[in-house]
Amino acid sequence: MIEINCIPLSKNSIRKAKFDQLTLSENGLLLKHQNKAEQEIPFAQINKLYIKKYNLHPAMELFGISIPFLFIIATIQYLDLYLATAGSMILALFIIKTVMNFKWYRFFIVLKDGTVFSKRVHINKKSENISVLEKVYAQYLHSNFSTASAA
Repeated sequence: MIEINCIPLSKNSIRKAKFDQLTLSENGLLLKHQNKAEQEIPFAQINKLYIKKYNLHPAMELFGISIPFLFIIATIQYLDLYLATAGSMILALFIIKTVMNFKWYRFFIVLKDGTVFSKRVHINKKSENISVLEKVYAQYLHSNFSTASAA
């Protein structure tokens, strides 16, 4: 039986970095963050590539949904009851729709040494980043296959 000893990485040994632009090259990826120099990552160093979806925290959802009811309490003194409830119901529908659909995506590149690069992805550019992810994955598999067949 073969035993593999894995040493888990602690939170202190994992480095996190952000990037703004991702460029695909023949040997790897070129990452650039704001005005810093480009950083090249060879395909051999990549451990994981993935896009993660984030939703709003439930406490923030509750706060957002409770705003129209606070609006009713504040305006009932100054407006007619009918106007206050009608306005707050329209506001409630708008806020509930916005809160329930509020999500964002992050694109992650995890290296074998534990370094994590991340980029916030806008919802309308998600399909563009997924196509880049597929190209990077295909190039990564091609480079691994060519090094394995050469050995």
